[in-house]
Amino acid sequence: MERFWHLRASPILEGLSERERSRIHAQVRLARYPRGTFIYTPDDPADRLYLLYQGLVRITAVTLEGKEQVLEIVGAGTLFGQFFQPGPRRRRTAAQAMEDVVVGVLTEADLLALISSIPAFGVRLMQEICRAYCMAIDRLEGMIHASAQRRLLVTLLNLASSISEVSPEMEECFVLPACITQEDLANMAGLNRATVSWWINQLRRQGVLGGRGRRLIVYLPRVRKLLEEIP
Repeated sequence: MERFWHLRASPILEGLSERERSRIHAQVRLARYPRGTFIYTPDDPADRLYLLYQGLVRITAVTLEGKEQVLEIVGAGTLFGQFFQPGPRRRRTAAQAMEDVVVGVLTEADLLALISSIPAFGVRLMQEICRAYCMAIDRLEGMIHASAQRRLLVTLLNLASSISEVSPEMEECFVLPACITQEDLANMAGLNRATVSWWINQLRRQGVLGGRGRRLIVYLPRVRKLLEEIP
């Protein structure tokens, strides 16, 4: 597991001792998924949780109109999998590898064993569930009340937090991975692609964003400052 050193910054492992981290890594079963393949799809059994070790994963759902909706894009160190959902234990979303990915698979028995032997892991797990819930509420409120500009900026900050290997608070900029498209950003922000493209161009002119073409650089302090000024 040494080559997955960046997981030390994972919120789910924060504050745990090296021995506890090793115990968790020993419990998981590693699985690899090539770019473009699905880790799970709607109606699959929701009988396991995933810890992303490497790569990016797109979480999507299908609307009543049959359109794919991007809910979240997660990076290394993130837990995903809707394991604790109420009602029938079936998947309601899909998880697709955006790059070649490595995941650690945890069954219900694995989780119960880890929570029993490492209580701090159980606390981190609950915190992660609460974080995901709060992000979902914030996103819903943003779609109801926030301007298009604010929705896009918040989406970019959330991506920096979810997929950056270094804490965004310690970085000056975040380079959006090339596999994340403007269509993905539009889906996540509840906007259309044309609106996202227009705002990216405007924000580049203002120096809040950088890069050319598909290369997008997010200057995090400038984004935070602008968010303090706009509705």
